[in-house]
Amino acid sequence: MQTGERIEDPQVQHRAETAAIRALKREAERLLPLRLQGLAEKFGRTYTSVGVKNLKRRWGSCDSHRAITLNLFLMELPWDYIDYVLLHELTHTEEMNHGPAFWKLLKTMSPRARDQARLLRRHHPAIGQWQP
Repeated sequence: MQTGERIEDPQVQHRAETAAIRALKREAERLLPLRLQGLAEKFGRTYTSVGVKNLKRRWGSCDSHRAITLNLFLMELPWDYIDYVLLHELTHTEEMNHGPAFWKLLKTMSPRARDQARLLRRHHPAIGQWQP
């Protein structure tokens, strides 16, 4: 902040938010691919690539080529919810839809998956949104 600027100033707020998002992305790029790799190895899953982006509505995605994209705002969640999202996307490497086979497979890796999914649906990826 510059001398004479006020924290309430929209320009100051914008710069602070931009800096926070940049920091979250750096941390996400450093930590999430390693965590995903560890979980993939633990549960015998494979994927082709992993990326981190500022997704507006989703915590993650997996395409038909098994490329996984993770939301940088995952870094605001507790690790058990991060792991749920990572396992959810790893499950999509075998089951692309959310049918019974998907949930059965996911539950073998994440027994609390349904409860965690319900809670995450109430939250949108954004700065300061997580409240259990």
